Amino acid sequence: MRDCTLCSLMTLAPWPITALEKLHLDTSAIAHIKALTESWTADEPALNNPEPYGQGVVCGWRAVPTLYLEDHRSIQLQSSDRAKYFEYRSFGLSSATDIYIRSEGRTEPFEQYQRENLDVGADTVLTVDVTQYGANSLAKACLSNANHMSYLTSRAQQAGGLNICPFIVDDDIWILAKELYRLSGCVITVMGPTPRLADRANDKLWFFDTACAILGKAHMPRTWRAYTLGAAIAELQYLAKQTPVVVLKTTSSAGSQGNLVFHSNDLLQLSEEACFNHVKQRLLNTGWQDDFPLLIADWENPVQMSPSAQAWIPTATHGLPIIEGLFTQVLAGEQAGFIGAKKASLPTRIKKQMVYEAGLLASCLQQLGYFGRVSFDAIVVGDNPDDSQLHWIECN
Repeated sequence: MRDCTLCSLMTLAPWPITALEKLHLDTSAIAHIKALTESWTADEPALNNPEPYGQGVVCGWRAVPTLYLEDHRSIQLQSSDRAKYFEYRSFGLSSATDIYIRSEGRTEPFEQYQRENLDVGADTVLTVDVTQYGANSLAKACLSNANHMSYLTSRAQQAGGLNICPFIVDDDIWILAKELYRLSGCVITVMGPTPRLADRANDKLWFFDTACAILGKAHMPRTWRAYTLGAAIAELQYLAKQTPVVVLKTTSSAGSQGNLVFHSNDLLQLSEEACFNHVKQRLLNTGWQDDFPLLIADWENPVQMSPSAQAWIPTATHGLPIIEGLFTQVLAGEQAGFIGAKKASLPTRIKKQMVYEAGLLASCLQQLGYFGRVSFDAIVVGDNPDDSQLHWIECN
């Protein structure tokens, strides 16, 4: 029977949060995670420290209007021209009393359809120029717009605060929150972690290290890191002698945009110089700009499916993370590019394992101070369901 005791509309988020099933985590595993996170925060006290942004800016959600910004510009390899096409994507999450920001001219028939037929969508939509003053983000462009800042300040004062719900949490979002707090004198709540913790969670190598520490290396693909292009190519050539296909990844890209898949025979037939030039050119073709480290891994096969666990991580006072659902990623092409998702139909053993392990990973983020939605991507590897294995890939 589905357990809805974790569901709460008014204390966790502005939308219904429904658990797929009640999460039961082993106490010894939780104690292990607690010891790990305490050690990490002792080594890096600024990992989730909001103090530089002022006492009036906090993580979480309150029952006040929400400012939505669906901005993909800070994602590695993402161009501003491509990012603008995603800006309406969160519109259906907003409600009449919220505020929505985008960079392009409005598509009013789309907004009207959402409001009149689906009863969703903010009544107030503000547009900004992300090219003005070198803004390069919706948040920074909003900061540069005196009229918009005046309006948002007024709305915060009328409601006694304001939430900011970004697609990606970065420094610009928290600076916007800090300025709105300064202008309004009201608490501004960011629906996400601090920028540093957000960066860590989206970093594939950080996730690999974290998942290994919690679950063990047997739950992950074989993975290496390289801090120079020469080292990356040496690792690729070494791995190519052991496995038919290898992959090179940038660490913070999304939608498989930074995945470069190589057939091992192709690499091994090239001279050292030709291999270097080939790999470098393919990296440059993605928009790569000498960002290191790079991730090198075994491109595992056969892959039965690529499921993803979607989770909501509340503040610790509201209980354990909530696994909202398991979805199968729809992938296309040799690079396994993400094109969509559907509800997963998994063997019972894999489903149980996936919910439990995703709960552990989410609990780790929660103990570090993470708030908000997160997804954990995995693959199910093996020739048949009876002996298949679940391997975790990344966090978004």
